[in-house]
Amino acid sequence: MDKEVLLNLFKKITATLTIMALMHSCVPGGGSARSKRESNDSNQIGGSSGNGQGAGTSDGSIDGGEIEVIEGKVDLKHIVDPFTGTYKTKVTIPKNYKGKLYLSGLNVTSLNNRHVKVRFRFGREYEEKVIQATIGRATGITPSTDVELLILDLEDQPFQDMRLLYDLYDYNDYDTNDDGIEFGSDDNEQEPTQDVRDSGLYCRGLYLEDDPTFTISSTNDSCDSAGETCLYSYARILDSGLYYLQGSNLIGITPSEPQIDMESNGYASQSDDELLKKCLPDVDHLASIENVLKDDAISASNATKAAYGDSAFGGDYTYFGPYRTVSRANWEIKAGALFSDVSSSGTAPTGLFQAALNNSPVGSSSDQNARAAGGIKSFLFPRAGKMSLQANVEYIGFTDLTTPLTVERTIRELVSSGETAYMDGCNLRVSSYDEVRNETVASCNVTATIDLITTDENGDVEVITSATDLKLQLTRASETDYEGNEVRFSALNKCSNSNACGANECCFNERCWSKDLVSQCMEDSGSEGNLSIGQNCGSDYQCQSLCCSKSTGTCAVHNPDLDAYCGKTPGQECVAQEFCREEMVQKCLKVKTGVNANGETTCALRCYYVPTYGSCVEGVCVAPDTPDIPSFDPNNPQCGDAEEPPTSL
Repeated sequence: MDKEVLLNLFKKITATLTIMALMHSCVPGGGSARSKRESNDSNQIGGSSGNGQGAGTSDGSIDGGEIEVIEGKVDLKHIVDPFTGTYKTKVTIPKNYKGKLYLSGLNVTSLNNRHVKVRFRFGREYEEKVIQATIGRATGITPSTDVELLILDLEDQPFQDMRLLYDLYDYNDYDTNDDGIEFGSDDNEQEPTQDVRDSGLYCRGLYLEDDPTFTISSTNDSCDSAGETCLYSYARILDSGLYYLQGSNLIGITPSEPQIDMESNGYASQSDDELLKKCLPDVDHLASIENVLKDDAISASNATKAAYGDSAFGGDYTYFGPYRTVSRANWEIKAGALFSDVSSSGTAPTGLFQAALNNSPVGSSSDQNARAAGGIKSFLFPRAGKMSLQANVEYIGFTDLTTPLTVERTIRELVSSGETAYMDGCNLRVSSYDEVRNETVASCNVTATIDLITTDENGDVEVITSATDLKLQLTRASETDYEGNEVRFSALNKCSNSNACGANECCFNERCWSKDLVSQCMEDSGSEGNLSIGQNCGSDYQCQSLCCSKSTGTCAVHNPDLDAYCGKTPGQECVAQEFCREEMVQKCLKVKTGVNANGETTCALRCYYVPTYGSCVEGVCVAPDTPDIPSFDPNNPQCGDAEEPPTSL
């Protein structure tokens, strides 16, 4: 067959196929066309077929833009824990956290074309922190999936200045076999957690409506019955010592020292003033309380238990328990929900306390929470723990965690430096107290809501979605070493002397420091100073004024603000130049005196007496030097370098 015949045959086949394709395109059938039309119809009448939660976004380019795609609702579901990489509904970070924070949710992709920010609203005050967010991808809950995430850059530590107004409570289940005994041999945990990021810790700082652990209904809008759960709802208690009467008011002592021998004469030999600074035991066990204070410190009617209102120290003080309630009328958890007796089989820890002192106030319609004033064995974090002490330092401790209400707290002593037996949680809180920031290891804040927001064309804030079931908890600033161990909480503990510090540490400026950093402990240096004006002295450093008069042998006045100076004569010891006496020193200058008839400047030599402090050289006052007299020839004065006459002399 020649080439021309083949070419004609090819043209005929091509034309036939083209006609068939055109005819097929005119037939109103086919599954895909039908599906598209039905979807278009349902969108036009408000249907949501194919556009529920989880639907992706669309630019509307299908079929000439006639199909309206309804975007799925954006919903925040998880926060990625930056320390474990796991997806959680509650994450705890230190307020100085520096790094990335990730939030996951449904339909995050729909935010790709918007400028989105995340607004964190903290506590009952709804204190806000707004942080710019970007959209990214990461491995999902299962490694084989990817998810869209909101990425927050916290490199500038935006939470650093947040106030930690609330406290953490430990609601871990330490009675896993439900036999009514915590930390038993068959339970999963043998001691209470010391990890501030533990998932069982909850920050009580929210209104009830912002607490996802409580379900408000038309029949129940209050967390006030035994067993009810509202773990984030606001309530606050503080560690307390004994009370004393000031006028007509009872004033509670705030514990400032752990139950440690600070005077190095034996715990029981400490002065009453020192003992009154101690934490009280978190029990009503009378022997334990008197071991902390002293024998017969409490005048109790019961031989084994202390009661609310017992007198102490001969009636000068009153015992109301180890805790003080704060703003009790504003608590969100109330009445029966305040107490969780975990010694009763199957009872979960949900309240503030496990029990109350005998004779504690009874709740009433005007004060539902009155009984909390006598609460003991609280869930305040940490419930108990161990301290690091030096050898031969006596302290109050116990070993049996299974009977926390009856086990006696006794005086103990470490044979060698190391960890103590268990001590009540108050000891760890006062040892970690930062008086500048008013924070302890238990301090926290928590988000009421986490909102996704954007700004509309009018500049108004638009809330895209709001989550109350996601919680970000902030704790005090923290640092970890290369092994991930916390080093900031454990270091720089508060102290009044080195007995409160661990091995190879000493107390300096009320903080425990490694001896590698501090060359001399406070106890190793001689004590001098702070003598008042008029007291006998032998050295300037013994006086508050740093001025010991050699003529009288007493501390003299030195206060530059009042122009009252020490005035040491040459040859006497001194601390600095201003403590040396002012001497009248002759100072001669060539000064201008006017202009002669020829318009030339005239000058003369003038001498003045200038009050000048002596120098303090190697701790001794030295008379000031007299300046040299400048050369001056009255017949040829050379007034070009003459000065203006001084006005201050």
